[in-house]
Amino acid sequence: MALIQCPNCGKEISDKAQSCVYCGCIFSQEAKKTCPECGNELEQDVSVCPQCGYPMDAVDTQEPAEDGTQISVGNDNKNANKSEGPKRKKKKITLAIFVVLLIAALAFGYAQKQRSDYAENLYQATYFMQEGCIKAEDICNLIQKTWNNAIWKKSDKETNKYTKVKGVFVSDFNDALDRLFEDEDFVDQLREIVENQSQVNAYVKALQNPPKKFQAGYQKITELYEAYLKFTNMALSPTGSLNSFAEDFEEIDKETAELLSGMRVYIE
Repeated sequence: MALIQCPNCGKEISDKAQSCVYCGCIFSQEAKKTCPECGNELEQDVSVCPQCGYPMDAVDTQEPAEDGTQISVGNDNKNANKSEGPKRKKKKITLAIFVVLLIAALAFGYAQKQRSDYAENLYQATYFMQEGCIKAEDICNLIQKTWNNAIWKKSDKETNKYTKVKGVFVSDFNDALDRLFEDEDFVDQLREIVENQSQVNAYVKALQNPPKKFQAGYQKITELYEAYLKFTNMALSPTGSLNSFAEDFEEIDKETAELLSGMRVYIE
């Protein structure tokens, strides 16, 4: 047996001793070490725990303290990890819940805004169609009146400038209608119809793919849109005979009025 000096107190002790008999310093660490992850006992030269795969190189071996007590850095890390583990897990759960709630709130807000925007577009589309139908009604009334007075040679303060030339009725009602469609004030009215159609088309396009809540309203305004186009196009370009025009005018005027009335339940 050989003698060595204690690295702590300098006394001579056996080279086989695992601790100093004089000061109690523990300096032999040949004993097995413990995996901080799964608790498996391992040899000192093992670098990776074969049971759980934990890297043992990161684990500090026990170090002797000057007062003879055994200091285990590895065990301290293990205890720290064990104490911090639940806290980290709790933080992760709290963060996950917060993220889920935030996403849900954003989704709800987005859905609310979509419904609000759709309701506004539905209202505006109905409003502009009603405005266009009123303008079309005024124009069609003047067309029909001019047409009738030109054929039956009836004097009227409103239509005389279209049906008469120098106080004499035109021989062809088409001449009266041409004079009407060349009138600057009448052309301005027609231009307003065209602009109205452009506005309505934009709103109708925005109403495509309605939310479930507005599907019935979308179906109803689609019917109104078809009648609206027929009415405004009739004002822009009248066709047929006086009788057929008058019949179509009366029919579409009544149809659009009923459809507009039916839209109230969806926009109020």
